[in-house]
Order: sequence, then structure tokens, then C-alpha cells
Amino acid sequence: MVDFYSIFHTLEGSGFYEYVLPFLLVFVVLFAILEKTLILGSTGPKGEQKPKTNLNVILAVVLALVILINTELIFIMNQYLSRMAFFIVLGVMFMLVIAMFAGKDAQGKFFSGLNVWVAGAIAVVALLWSLSSSGYGWSFLPYWITDEVLSWILFLAIFGIIIAVLTKENRSPSTGREAVLLRSA
Repeated sequence: MVDFYSIFHTLEGSGFYEYVLPFLLVFVVLFAILEKTLILGSTGPKGEQKPKTNLNVILAVVLALVILINTELIFIMNQYLSRMAFFIVLGVMFMLVIAMFAGKDAQGKFFSGLNVWVAGAIAVVALLWSLSSSGYGWSFLPYWITDEVLSWILFLAIFGIIIAVLTKENRSPSTGREAVLLRSA
């Protein structure tokens, strides 16, 4: 029986992650740059210039293969890309948490007022909490504050915010004078 673990293990053992993926990445980036900039020339009339794709492919393949020779460079590139991908995932999740808790203000604007600060605080706590399971994050806290204690604190804070939002009086931003004008119209 073949499962995903064995497939990825086989790919790792065959050098797919160390050679094929970096080759494809370098090739695609170089090819796109060469196609866009028309460095190797173009064909067609002045207004409808098309890149010389055959030359761009050959140069991109050669340069990508030359980069594969330097294994130290490939190692650095793999480390950098995995960390950047992790950072991008963290950033997107951070923005999703803020968007989830910030909502709209009285004027219908997203991400304004006190809601953003509360949502930002919740997002920072959630970020630190999620990183604590991987060995990052909570190392500055005392030993007696465990993940269970933090989970309860986070749960109670979210529960309190939900209760506060649901029980808040819906105040109208208009003054008495504007209300009189609205009634007379």
C-alpha cells in the first residue's frame, strides 16, 4: 500500500527537493525575466514585438543547470525559501485573524477604531500560541504558565469579547438636532 508519507520520502530520497524544485524555480524566474525584458532580442514589427522564446528557454535552462552545480547555494536557497514560505503563511494567518475579529466600525469601514487594536492583540497572542507548539514563542513566560493555562486565558478572553460585543448598546452617531431634522423630513 502506497501512502503520502512514502511518496514524499521517495521524492526526498531521489533528490527531487534538492535539485528538481530549485532547478524549476530558477528556470521559471529567469525565463519570465528574459521573456518580459526582451534582452535577447525580439521578432515582429515595432508595436507587436514578441520575444525570442527559443533563445530564452536555452539560456534559462543553462543558467538553472549552472546554479545546480553549487550545492552550497542550493542548500542556502532551500533554507531561505522554506523560511520565507513559513513567514508568508504566518502573515496570511495573522491577517485572517485580524480580519475575523476586527469587523466593521460604525461608518462601515473595515479595520478602524478599537476593534483593530483588540484584533491585533488577539492575533499576536494566537501567533505566539501557535508557535509555542513548535518550540518558538512562549520561552519568556514563567514555567507554571503552560499551554493549558494559556488556552483557558485565550478562551476566556474571546468569550468575554463576544459577550461584550453582543451586549453592547447600539448607539446612534447622530445628535439630537440631526434626529429632529430626520423626523421633520
